[in-house]
Amino acid sequence: MGTVTNTSVESDDGFELVALAAEGDRAAAGAYFQKNQRLLMAMAHRISGGVLDPDDLLSEAMITVLTKWSQGTGPERYANAYVIQTMRNRVKDELRSPRSRVGEITETNAPLHDDSTEQHSADMHREYAIVRRALGLLPEDQRAVLVATVLEGRKPADLEEELGRPASAIYSLSRRARLNLRRATLRVVLEDGAPQKCRAASAELPEKVAASPEDSGESHGMHHIRTCARCRGAWSRFAAISLSLGVVTLLAVSGVLFPSGSAEAAETHSPSAHGRHATVRSVRRIGGRVGSWAVTPTRVGVTALAVGIAIVVGSIAPALMPPPPDAAFDVTATAVGERVVLNVGILIDRPWTVERMVISLPSGLFVDEAPPGWDCTPIELSETQCVVDGPSPLGGDFVIDGPGLLLRGAAYRVDLVAHADGRTLTAFESGPLEQ
Repeated sequence: MGTVTNTSVESDDGFELVALAAEGDRAAAGAYFQKNQRLLMAMAHRISGGVLDPDDLLSEAMITVLTKWSQGTGPERYANAYVIQTMRNRVKDELRSPRSRVGEITETNAPLHDDSTEQHSADMHREYAIVRRALGLLPEDQRAVLVATVLEGRKPADLEEELGRPASAIYSLSRRARLNLRRATLRVVLEDGAPQKCRAASAELPEKVAASPEDSGESHGMHHIRTCARCRGAWSRFAAISLSLGVVTLLAVSGVLFPSGSAEAAETHSPSAHGRHATVRSVRRIGGRVGSWAVTPTRVGVTALAVGIAIVVGSIAPALMPPPPDAAFDVTATAVGERVVLNVGILIDRPWTVERMVISLPSGLFVDEAPPGWDCTPIELSETQCVVDGPSPLGGDFVIDGPGLLLRGAAYRVDLVAHADGRTLTAFESGPLEQ
């Protein structure tokens, strides 16, 4: 297996969070996990090699580290390396188990990507809320076992008396609950703002769901989902959540960030870095994707923990500030021959500037052409950052090219950071490239 150096997976500010977590600071532990969740999930996919589910692998490793920190024996530095080694050890143990049918561990060459910006942390709060809502849809026994094992970090053997079952039965129940949590998460995503036909179809999902409708089982609702552009777009969002963050891992991290069991911050209001809240003012529907924007009474440079277009108010008293701008951000993917055109639209009701726009694509794809005035530069194997000179750019057509462009399940994501009237606006849109 390949090795990863500490410097490639942990930054200086990560060291500070780990040091605080090792001293028992739960908030620092939550911030560390939130900051590194995408990177560690990428490593989980590389390490699991088909032996274990990457989501389960990472969530178990995180629970192990949390337990060590609570006991005063956890890592005081290089926690990412500790989590990665914990995952490797777990896979090795599974391979030595008599029940294993896998001959070797394989690691893909997927690039490591550190999504540690404030906007990605902000987006994840909505994902936490989605998974919390999904947890509430489960049968009582499945919900209880996930709360005990994932949120509280307890072992099946510790739950025999409480749940009235032997440890082996509790382990099986936990496995079923994790699968059902993923299915329920997909249902929550599909039903978010959906019309009645889509909601009815989402209530009839197959028992096991995959990253795409085509790879999932059959059920009464699947015909509608496979032929509905809105449902397919929502399914792509679920796939992004599941593959890059992990459903069970999101639940585990939310247990650290929201120990009271409430993640309502991601749905209706979100705590800012100063403890205030962002109140959702409106919700748009564009091409089957959901966007929202929020106004947050905080200082410039602190991004609101909200999804869609989040507007951050400056340090002037809110009563003296001009009213928040009406803003819209839309991305549409259209196949043109053997390439795809991402048409990006940015509309704000007053002058604005764009700080940056990041286009995330599957590995191997790239931005081949940009609209006049835009300069696009690769910053990762899967990401391109685009900037533009001049005020109030309207966006335009970004031409995507590369081998395997129209493979089933390929998806994009576009993140925007802009400024207007002393406010910082952040937004994202995502969807399939095969439209």
